[in-house]
Amino acid sequence: MFLVPGLLALLSPVPLIVGYRQHGTRHGVQAAAVGLCAAPTLALLAGGGGSAAAAVLLGYLLVPAAAGALLAWGVRVTANGAGALVLGITGYLVFLAALLGVFGLLAPGSLGDQAAGWVDQSLNAFSEAGRERAAQDVELVEVLADVQARHGWYRRWGVLLLPSITASVVALGFWLNLVYARWFVGGKDENDDLSTWRLPHLAILLFMGCTAGVVFQFGPIGELFPRSTALLAASTNGLVFLGTLYWLQGVAVVNHWFLRLPIGPGFRLMGVAAQALTMMFPPTSALFGVAGLADAWFDLRQLDGQEDA
Repeated sequence: MFLVPGLLALLSPVPLIVGYRQHGTRHGVQAAAVGLCAAPTLALLAGGGGSAAAAVLLGYLLVPAAAGALLAWGVRVTANGAGALVLGITGYLVFLAALLGVFGLLAPGSLGDQAAGWVDQSLNAFSEAGRERAAQDVELVEVLADVQARHGWYRRWGVLLLPSITASVVALGFWLNLVYARWFVGGKDENDDLSTWRLPHLAILLFMGCTAGVVFQFGPIGELFPRSTALLAASTNGLVFLGTLYWLQGVAVVNHWFLRLPIGPGFRLMGVAAQALTMMFPPTSALFGVAGLADAWFDLRQLDGQEDA
């Protein structure tokens, strides 16, 4: 699964999580070790060479092995899936930060220069991949032209938002893996309900503060305040990451009510599919974020009181 590009590779921690959950820590570690040997070996057999095998080995350690172990540990030591998500995401981000610190000490140049290089590589890879399909997609031609014409602008914002983009991908990836793993092994008990995911009230105050920080740097109001790169970076990164977390809270709000509807498995499956389609398109996907923000103010699930209040 890890060697297949796309969503399947993102879900590669699921078999390890299932192994940890159903058969214990020893079995999960054994399964991770098998993958650790198999992934680079298959990369070598495919003709990738030693450098490709080393990259695959590092990627396997970062994605299935580390994420699977952290999520399985989080599920074991917390009361429900929401707590496991918080613990797993926090632990993985700390792990990435420590790894990045070590890499920054060993690699030449500053972290900012290295980040700019990563963003440049990503933009170039996007342009190269897009050129192969551009002949049949007029909109893609326009996107590629815009990326090339405004490469410096995309590079600046890519570097500026790299921390929050990375954290958001980790949060969404962990959530997706936990959801899929629970399809196979279920929750710990009847109280283990992912639809209880909720950020603390302090988070909405931080969200408002980040929004104010962005407003103070742009537009007519921004002209009245001094420009600050540090404030802009902190505000935009906070807004992106908190927006992702409130999107997840919105998904929890929708499913809190949807999963309690008295409907059969066929209609339930259709409802899950409809949600997946809704998540694929930005205008409709944003509705989950709106639901999450509304829940922060109005407690739409009534988690603080009786459901029939």
